[in-house]
Amino acid sequence: RLKCPELYERVHNLRPFDFIFKREYLKMNSYADYVFPLPFSVQTSRYQSIAEGPYKYDVAFWAVESDPIRTKVLDFMQSRFDCAANGTVRNQDFHNYSRKGDFYFEELKKTKISLNFRGTGWDTLRYWEIIGLKAFLISQRLQIEIPNDFIEGKEIIYCMDDLSDLDDLCHFYLKNDSLRKAIAEKANAKAMEFHTVESRANYILKKIKL
Repeated sequence: RLKCPELYERVHNLRPFDFIFKREYLKMNSYADYVFPLPFSVQTSRYQSIAEGPYKYDVAFWAVESDPIRTKVLDFMQSRFDCAANGTVRNQDFHNYSRKGDFYFEELKKTKISLNFRGTGWDTLRYWEIIGLKAFLISQRLQIEIPNDFIEGKEIIYCMDDLSDLDDLCHFYLKNDSLRKAIAEKANAKAMEFHTVESRANYILKKIKL
């Protein structure tokens, strides 16, 4: 990804790795038996001060266009729901984001439906932040292995890569408050059990048998 594969080769030639943990353990690839998936996680301490509050937005996707799918989504959503009004628009610049820090988390928590699509990688902070905040997520299907992954339809909702069902999914879950909240709560409960930073640390220790 950083266009420097020779660095890995140089280090590996000095001494092969005993274990490798990959943030993006791609489903379509095969790896040696000492390579393990290690995606991002939920840092629970970041969200302790984020209080519950009334919803402000229906559907939002605040993102820079770091992959063509994001441009496609922003174009698609521009005239739908309250997207244009809440800042789900094209040509965002990370350095000029109006929502940062705790305010960003507060805004995510006050959004009925938050969207997630890949950027420079499949594993995005947004994916884990939404779940960690006990907010509702509709996501592109991630092409990476996540141990103890979320169950489709029960703990997470996926849309088609061509966005053909995204409008219908948003309409459906906006109308079904109790179902939307139940799915968000189940995703958060699973994250608290398997996907916290502490869980990731224990996972590493277990794999290397310390």
